Amino acid sequence: MFIALLLAFVCCSVTLPLDAAQLPHRHYSIDDGLSHSNVFSIFQDREGFIWLGTELGVSRFEGLNFDNFEGLEELSGGIAIAITETGQDNILIFRYDGRLFRFAAGRLAEIKPRAGSIRSSIIEARTDSSGRVWMRTNRSEVDVLQEDRVHNFSLLHGINALPNDTMAAVQSLDSGAAINNLFVRRNGEILFATDRGLYALRANRVLQLFEEQIQGRGVYCIAEDKQDALWLGMQGSVCRVAASGELHWYRNPLLRETRIIKIAVDPDANIWLVGPSMGLAVLRGDSLRSMTEQLGLDQVEVNDVRVCREGLVWIATFGAGLICVQNLNNANFTVDDGLSNNYITSLAEGKDGSLWIGTHNGLCRLFNDVPRRVGLMPSQFAEVRGRFERIESLGVDSLGRVWSGLSGGTINVLGGQVALRKPSAEYVPYVLYVERDGRIFFSGFGGVKYLAGDSIVDFDSLSLPLHQRVYALCRQRSGAFWAGTDSGAIRLEEGILRSFGIEDGLPGARVLGICEDKGGDIWLATNKGVACLRNEHWHAYTPAEGLSHAYCSAILPDQRGNVWIGTLGGLDCYRGGELIHFNRTRGLVGNEVRALFADQSDNLWVGAVQGLSKLHIESSLPGATAAPEVVITELRMPGGVLRRPRRLHLPYDSTNIDIRFAALHFSHPEGLRFQYMLTPLDDEWRPAEGRNCSFSNLQPGSYELLVRAQVDNSGWSPQPASLRIDVNPPLWQMWWFRALIALLIVGGVYMLHRFRSNQLRRREVERLELHGKILELEKRALDSSINPHFLFNALNSIQFFFNRRDSLTQANTYLANFARLIRMILDDAHKKSISLEEELSRLRYYLDLEQMRLGKRLQWRIDVAAGIDARAIRIPVLVIQPFVENAVWHGITPLKEGGTLQVKISSEDSVLIIEVMDDGIGIANSRAKQARSSLKHQSRGMAITRERIALLRQLKDVHLDVAISDLDPANTSRPGTRVCIRLKT
Repeated sequence: MFIALLLAFVCCSVTLPLDAAQLPHRHYSIDDGLSHSNVFSIFQDREGFIWLGTELGVSRFEGLNFDNFEGLEELSGGIAIAITETGQDNILIFRYDGRLFRFAAGRLAEIKPRAGSIRSSIIEARTDSSGRVWMRTNRSEVDVLQEDRVHNFSLLHGINALPNDTMAAVQSLDSGAAINNLFVRRNGEILFATDRGLYALRANRVLQLFEEQIQGRGVYCIAEDKQDALWLGMQGSVCRVAASGELHWYRNPLLRETRIIKIAVDPDANIWLVGPSMGLAVLRGDSLRSMTEQLGLDQVEVNDVRVCREGLVWIATFGAGLICVQNLNNANFTVDDGLSNNYITSLAEGKDGSLWIGTHNGLCRLFNDVPRRVGLMPSQFAEVRGRFERIESLGVDSLGRVWSGLSGGTINVLGGQVALRKPSAEYVPYVLYVERDGRIFFSGFGGVKYLAGDSIVDFDSLSLPLHQRVYALCRQRSGAFWAGTDSGAIRLEEGILRSFGIEDGLPGARVLGICEDKGGDIWLATNKGVACLRNEHWHAYTPAEGLSHAYCSAILPDQRGNVWIGTLGGLDCYRGGELIHFNRTRGLVGNEVRALFADQSDNLWVGAVQGLSKLHIESSLPGATAAPEVVITELRMPGGVLRRPRRLHLPYDSTNIDIRFAALHFSHPEGLRFQYMLTPLDDEWRPAEGRNCSFSNLQPGSYELLVRAQVDNSGWSPQPASLRIDVNPPLWQMWWFRALIALLIVGGVYMLHRFRSNQLRRREVERLELHGKILELEKRALDSSINPHFLFNALNSIQFFFNRRDSLTQANTYLANFARLIRMILDDAHKKSISLEEELSRLRYYLDLEQMRLGKRLQWRIDVAAGIDARAIRIPVLVIQPFVENAVWHGITPLKEGGTLQVKISSEDSVLIIEVMDDGIGIANSRAKQARSSLKHQSRGMAITRERIALLRQLKDVHLDVAISDLDPANTSRPGTRVCIRLKT
């Protein structure tokens, strides 16, 4: 039993030698946007973002860019020591000084528990399946945060955060046990690593696990692998606890003097360990490998190590920033690792499985991943000049001899003396090609030759002019022989020579590499892309089809059916119709690839200008990559920055926005491609330049921004990220404003209609009243026109004429005129207007009667200006007669000698002017006489006429003005009267 345990210990104690190679990794520092080089904690949230707690706060990483929150006042100057998540987009950040912050919906706010208090500085936080946050302090105490309440926890007394506020105490446990690590398993179980063993919270009870096997030894960290096994970091050892409960111990001299304080398991079952004196190491199987030197972490303290969901290993350091390791199976080699020069020109595999490396100034041999420089043995054609020439090509024959073609045109053989005879002094060979049967071909300037015995002889018809260079050779399995030249490719098949050039479909004329893939297709690497001869048709691949760079310097098939293409912009793999890219960001030592070689262990060796890289093909090629999910991270506008926007409301005058998004793919973030669509403006996807899109001058309305992504061989995101954008219309375009305006308009129209209706109603009433008054005045005017005084005088005159026998004729005339006048007055009484001719006719009858009564005391005349159509002009009825009557009765009759009355009709600018003039006693004398008169009858025609005119103006039926003045103001005894009536026709 003892011997078996000793042998097991010896086997487990085997340590791999420190690799001379460098582990491909990415190093992020403040130069890459990280807030500080001191990184204390790493956390990946549910959406995939990597959160980093640094000395200046918190950084969030999405693959290319860091979002640093140290500028926020709440986090400025504080060390973020622990980070956890309690729900979607709900991040808790713990500062070393005990302050707690929540980042949700793009905003950061400090949390102050409503009850209880955190006992000390939080250095670790975990969230269980119930949403409770378990916090370990720097004093090895544990507090629990639940719904903004803090509860204190001890292994002895449990926690008062359960519904019944009680928990059974653990049996036989010293309350002084210090808790070193908290861990929440996938099944929800909570584990406590203490300096006295391992404990678990089960069914509201705290139980000690594996007490007999662990025997009270300290457990300092916990991890869980895919098989649900637990890995325990302890003092001097690592313990694996299988799901069945079986324990397996791993011990190593590297572990003997150290305490494992951090542990993580990657998808390949590699166990990453951190110890104070050991640094960073990886347990692969039963072998332990130190990673300190490979990752440049000598004298650097490692604070945390985590594995993200993509399987990448993230390492937080004190002073060296953040490190990301993608694949432990890959490696890089440079002159620091033993290469003679970083410029790799050619690669070949030896019979013992070693790799021969041709460089810019020498030959190297790599065995067990350790390169060593090898001297060259010059042939009889090599002039020793005290230095190595550049090795252009390498080949290993069936005897294991290493052939190398130098840039000067000489051939060197390592492994045996060979005396070569060239066909001519002008022939310059330096490209070697060793067939499967061991035959060796040479090419350069002057065509293709092969080795026959100790002579270099012509190969069939492939002798070319000395100025033409051959860069590559290849023999198909069908027997056809290919050569790549300055002016295309040459194929020799069954004695028939055929050339292929740009006119046949090649992208470039200079063919630098040739190979045959697993399916029998021929591939050519040219200076302007790659061409594949498939079914006798050439298919070209250039940067337009996704090639990394147009200049292709090497091409190689592997056993999986892939074709690898070395370019000046990186390495491309053609797999199943797609191109997969590799470059410095994906682990290559450099992007300028010069040589390729695939060994029997599924490794691809990539020679570049910057050194040598080893890619494990199976683990390096991505599988069926899932389409990445897109997250809209930030929105920038003139008013500020909005993080994690859900819905955006913009004023109409602030629509210049820049929207940033991310799709989390840390393995190859540079390969992400984005498309976006803004509906309803777009009906097709538009490619995004980078990781943002901008919009300006959006019109008011509702929009939806959709963003999707693609990476490597994945499809587009099946569920694009969306952002609703509402551009608010201006106030005058708001529906409620329009409704209010419409209501006001309707109300205004209603009020105006009502006011107008009332006004019209009032006007109608007033009109009716005025019409009534006019009718009354017309009746009174009628009455005044046939007043009793006039009738009495007229009848007296008739009687007087009848009593005088000699005046019967005159009496009959007077009576006839009187009758006509009365009839005319009665006929016109119901009319509002009559023609001017009718009015003048009536005036003539009236004046004739008055003249017959007064005799020579009354002289009259009516003058109508030429051009006035008296028949067409309408005037209000009984307008002129009262003034004529007033002139006769009050102006002329008081005079013993009588007077003259003139009615003058004229027009001016569509205005009819009617003037009634008499040379009687005048206005003032008439009024004085009336005042002295004792007669009871007074003429009312003038007053009635004035009142009628005023009413007619109000009704707007007529435009009529009356002016009365003295005819001759200078004659005081007999000034006369002038009445001017102006009527607009």
